[in-house]
Amino acid sequence: MPAWVADALTLTRALLALALVVVLAGGRLAPAAVLLSLAWLSDSADGRVARAGRGRTRLGGFDLPADTLVGAGVLVGLAADGYIPAPVVAAVLLVLGGGFLVLRNEGLSMALQAVGYGGFLWRLWTGRNAFLWAPVLTIAAIAVLDRRRFTRIVLPRFFGGMRTALALRRGSGFRLPNDEP
Repeated sequence: MPAWVADALTLTRALLALALVVVLAGGRLAPAAVLLSLAWLSDSADGRVARAGRGRTRLGGFDLPADTLVGAGVLVGLAADGYIPAPVVAAVLLVLGGGFLVLRNEGLSMALQAVGYGGFLWRLWTGRNAFLWAPVLTIAAIAVLDRRRFTRIVLPRFFGGMRTALALRRGSGFRLPNDEP
């Protein structure tokens, strides 16, 4: 499969982050549940596609920042809707998002995403929204398909990143494409 397909999936996820802000700000939870599920599926698929193509992608270095944008988009949308207080969202974005950018630490990105996704799932649950099934089934499907990757790669990177962040050291968990090696 051509490398541009993986790049298209990464770019789509970044655009979905912006759409999530708009949709959640309007209080439209059902479309937001579908958009978030699509973002998660594109995240799961882009790595598989890139590995299958065995070529370098142009946007591979933006995979984790795109994931972070999705989590941040959910948080900003929930704040704009009034579900989470704006000062709380600002603090989370400043500490976790800022730490992610400054320290280059993927654990902080994952924590930011978890806060956003947890807040959104809680919003769906407490609102008894029928579309709760969409993200829950998506999580279940990805968990089954990527269980080895999750336990062998994702969890160790998260805990290693958090350990590095607590020591306030710059991580090596990701590099932007123009960063020096």
